[in-house]
Amino acid sequence: MIKLFRNIRQKLLSENKFSKYLIYAIGEVVLVVIGILIAINVNNYNEKQKHEVKITEALNIIHRELSEDIKEANETIEFYRLKDTLINFIMTNELSEKDFLGDKRMDYASVGSNVSDMIINTNGFELLMANSEKAPRKYQGLLESLKEVYESDKEYLERSNNNLDEIVKDYLSYLDKNKEWSHQLLYFRKIDDSAIDFYLDDAAYKNHLASYQSSAISNFYADLHNFRIHAEDVYDRLTDLLQLRDEIASDSTYYSYNSQDFL
Repeated sequence: MIKLFRNIRQKLLSENKFSKYLIYAIGEVVLVVIGILIAINVNNYNEKQKHEVKITEALNIIHRELSEDIKEANETIEFYRLKDTLINFIMTNELSEKDFLGDKRMDYASVGSNVSDMIINTNGFELLMANSEKAPRKYQGLLESLKEVYESDKEYLERSNNNLDEIVKDYLSYLDKNKEWSHQLLYFRKIDDSAIDFYLDDAAYKNHLASYQSSAISNFYADLHNFRIHAEDVYDRLTDLLQLRDEIASDSTYYSYNSQDFL
């Protein structure tokens, strides 16, 4: 092709047909420009397809991680619902010495001494953000919703989770320094009369439970509930958008419990 164009140019110049040569030269330049534009468009299209593949990959990971996080959130919510019920039993004096000697004694004794941390998976979101600048417009609304889940909701959860961790840490330190029976309880699951008196009547213990309940239910539980609502909304949208299988148990009462079991 290049040899053909060269022959045409040489023929026109040898025949002194300058005007025709000029027209031909302009036409050749136009063809070159068109070729370059086509190459650029093809390259842009290929780059766009590559970004689309990366974004789709990230969204698939997010969908899977949200499925895991929502299931964990459901379990954690039920964990604190149970804690709330048990704390109310203790605060309203519905428990007796007999309850602390029965099979569920450790459930009562440990009500304010442990937590269920909620750690959100962020691998998919981080991959998405690394490619978000060239994301198609159809994903913009979804991106904003994802930022709410992975930035705003996650920040609130971590803050309230850390506060609750500190409350429990202080309480366990108090037991270790002030209650000789604490090691018997923690290591041998034994509860003596002094421990029972503490759990039934000690004002400091009930103050701790009030603080634990406030932090766990009023703050962490509420933040976790908001996260689950937003996460489920995004998860459902991703399920439809990517035509994926719904891996979440639709009925969250799957994790329910009967409070009468603890009476």
